[in-house]
Amino acid sequence: MSEETIGHAIVILRGKLTPQGSEQLNELTRVRTESERRTVQRKRVEKFYEAELQVDITEHELVPRHTALNNDEKKRIMKQYYCGEDEQFPALLLNDPITRYYGWTRGQMVRIERPSETAGTTVFYRIVT
Repeated sequence: MSEETIGHAIVILRGKLTPQGSEQLNELTRVRTESERRTVQRKRVEKFYEAELQVDITEHELVPRHTALNNDEKKRIMKQYYCGEDEQFPALLLNDPITRYYGWTRGQMVRIERPSETAGTTVFYRIVT
């Protein structure tokens, strides 16, 4: 990954990952020296099992529409709801299937639109933690 300047990789596994394989994947993302820590962006390696990818979860009728907001939109929403910190919004976990599907990172704000019988559409906001 370093030689090819790849910062994000996705590994698709057919079966269970062995402890040695897990250790090797962790080794890919480890920062070894202090100078690397200051200059290099941390590499991301995501693991998906083949069975997880057989169904597109975003197309399921029970999964509402999720949209990541940019920083300007996030600031506007936080100001609108009088929030100064990410912790004041409900969490969307980093290991949530929809978060993993889109590759969202910690700190991003997500807009969730759910259909409602009375209101038409209800909007919720979550912070990826």
